[in-house]
Amino acid sequence: MKIVQEFRIDLSPSTVWRAFTDVALVAECLPGSELTHTDDSGAFEGKMRVKLGPITAAFWGKGVIERNEAAQTGSVEGTGTDSGSGSRAKAKMTYVLTALENEAATRVTVEADIVLSGTFAQFGRSSVIEEVSAHLTGQFVQNLQDHLLEGADYAHPAQSAQEIDGIKLLLTIFRNRVQKLFANLRRRLS
Repeated sequence: MKIVQEFRIDLSPSTVWRAFTDVALVAECLPGSELTHTDDSGAFEGKMRVKLGPITAAFWGKGVIERNEAAQTGSVEGTGTDSGSGSRAKAKMTYVLTALENEAATRVTVEADIVLSGTFAQFGRSSVIEEVSAHLTGQFVQNLQDHLLEGADYAHPAQSAQEIDGIKLLLTIFRNRVQKLFANLRRRLS
């Protein structure tokens, strides 16, 4: 499944680039993630905890990050497995930073190719994964921007992974779909 998202961060590209090169900061801002190991080659290990309804998964995995500072682009490629559900995930994500408003803001374009197998694969056959991804991206952007605007010094407190609350997330997705439905009906009736 391919997912393409764009979002804006109200900080300069150089600030956003520096934050994106800090793997610990990125993991700290991404709900449900926990970084357990990194090295200078760009390799990392960690886990992502997700709870969707009765299914809870902790995807343990590893990956590698490559960056091109001159072009302000990067890629992350990784795999993960949840031993409890037998689910597997494989993903490749690329990102591009683009300056906006004379370097006062940054547009980030993300393209991801995700392959799921096992119990979690059933969610990949619907638009739920795309909406979950959009929701997590929104939380990540808010967390990152809040962290950077607070003038944090890139010192990272110990982090424990929290599960992504799937019930709350699904209710949010349902609410958003109902709101879109009513907005479309109002437009048609006007």
